[in-house]
Amino acid sequence: MKSNIKYYNVLLLFFLLITASCDDNFLDVNEDPNRPTDVPVSVLLPAVEARLAFVYGGLHARIPAHFVHYYSGHRNQHLRYDQWDIQLPDNNRIWTELYAGVLQDILEMETKAIEEESFTYVGIGKVLKALTYAMLTDSFGDIPFSQALQVIDNITPAYDTQESIYPQLIAMLDEAIVDLGRNSSQSPGTDDFIYRGDTDLWIRFANSLKLRLLNRTSKRTPDAAIAFLNTNPPLISENSQNAEVSFFATATQENPMYQLDNLSGFQDNSLSAQFLQRLEGLNDPRIPFFFEPVTNNDAIGIAGKVSGLDDDDSGRSKYSRIGAAFAAADAPVPFITAAGVLFTIAEVQLRANNAGAAETAYNSAVRADFQRLNTTTAGKPEVNLLTSTDRGSIIGEISAAAIESYLVQTSVAFDGTLARIIEQKYISNFVNPAEGWFDWRRTGFPDDFITPTTNLTIGVRPRRLPHPESEINFNSKSLSAGPGIPRKDVTLLERVWWDQ
Repeated sequence: MKSNIKYYNVLLLFFLLITASCDDNFLDVNEDPNRPTDVPVSVLLPAVEARLAFVYGGLHARIPAHFVHYYSGHRNQHLRYDQWDIQLPDNNRIWTELYAGVLQDILEMETKAIEEESFTYVGIGKVLKALTYAMLTDSFGDIPFSQALQVIDNITPAYDTQESIYPQLIAMLDEAIVDLGRNSSQSPGTDDFIYRGDTDLWIRFANSLKLRLLNRTSKRTPDAAIAFLNTNPPLISENSQNAEVSFFATATQENPMYQLDNLSGFQDNSLSAQFLQRLEGLNDPRIPFFFEPVTNNDAIGIAGKVSGLDDDDSGRSKYSRIGAAFAAADAPVPFITAAGVLFTIAEVQLRANNAGAAETAYNSAVRADFQRLNTTTAGKPEVNLLTSTDRGSIIGEISAAAIESYLVQTSVAFDGTLARIIEQKYISNFVNPAEGWFDWRRTGFPDDFITPTTNLTIGVRPRRLPHPESEINFNSKSLSAGPGIPRKDVTLLERVWWDQ
């Protein structure tokens, strides 16, 4: 496996260097004159997975994490995010990396794979394409879809409504499952960073993503998720099946948040005091996994920053940074975990008045999240992630007894409410911050978030991202005819289709 990882290191280096750049002057989503013309599917797949993970676990995670108090920036760009001051260029990189990068490469991979009858690659491409388009529409609302990626015939694609896109994503996942079950002329091995070509696991990924999307539309189609769940589809049900991309403590192969927060010029992010207070109030043993200890003189401890407060901590002596569970150099980036699927099942069963099934899924979800952290993070030294200075202690494994003690606390034990399920899902989504934001928009939970004293949205929490400046510059006619040109601080408050 190591030799194959080294083989793809050049590709990974290329994509990570692009996305780690601080330069927002990217090409329009429909222009890429440097794209190679003949790349094998076995090279395109790892490039897609690595690039998607870098956006999913880095670029796209940062802004939503401030909306729901995972992070609290202390200066510069992240302080703006913390004060809900999102400027149009902030989203150029996310948009361009996903359209001109991930989706364009998936299209090329699918086209080649169909020609070669390599249907495993076709199916994988459709799963990753559905995940990518879901991320885009959940964040921005209406987006180019039916006319997207036509780089020669149509460089100003029309916008499709989210309402029309969602059924097509569900159909795309159904098609993916069929393709993954077909005979394939070639199948991925180590070029698949997620499942090493295991089609049974890819089918679980597809079904789990389908369940997530059906549940996302619960305000619009409240019975769709339980109807699907009642068909007993194979889902991600244990941590060995998690859909995630691994990174490594080796130059150019590090975790994206590690690169953005420690290797880049940013280093202006810290963790939220409210998130810390929530965990402390629950006697939650995950604190050392989520929070990097801060050193002030000889004192070492955990400290969160009050949201919106302008308080420069460039010396890293006041506030904790993102901890090893999500920002260590070798921390994986999860797309969907067993815990996330089980929390969704708990919610779906609760909505269907199946309290017993909801409680079983809820308890299993909490256990799965602890067990995942034990596997990915426990045993690592507590270090300053910027300097790699070992503080002399180890992040301890959370024992089975400690997990059960946590679950029976009055403030944690299942109580038959959606609020309880979503609070624990929110904590679990620390490693997937956008999902925490999506859930809050859909359910209203957690419902005890504070409003930063300094904010640019008259105290109303943002509900979607504005379309990027690149679309105004290169596709303004279609944007105007669709969702409209973004209006500063107003667009942030508009609800997408599934949030209405």
